[in-house]
Amino acid sequence: MNYILNVYWIYLEMMVIVSGLALGCDTAAHKGCLQAGGKTIVVVASGLNITHPKCNNKILQEEMVNNRGAIITEYPFGIKANPTRLVERCRLQIGLSQKVIVAQSSPESGTMYAVQFAKNI
Repeated sequence: MNYILNVYWIYLEMMVIVSGLALGCDTAAHKGCLQAGGKTIVVVASGLNITHPKCNNKILQEEMVNNRGAIITEYPFGIKANPTRLVERCRLQIGLSQKVIVAQSSPESGTMYAVQFAKNI
């Protein structure tokens, strides 16, 4: 993915990547950051023992935990992600962020919740 290569400038600025590990550019941003030696935080909308989406389990377990990454949640073990929790996750992501970059989104995307939270800070 091109996003992996393009995230290097963020690392050079000593920024931390914060996102929810959604498919696409979120996943690529975390991978690129880790490959560049940067720091990254994943905010999940479930308990720490549940990966959403499941295909990102390897990224969480191997790459994030072993390479300067952090995984945070406000939910206890066993709680699954749902639409309400995904919106709440956006609030946490924005609360941890100084800047917001939307690399890819449709107007109906959950990303727009994050944009609205950022506008209201």
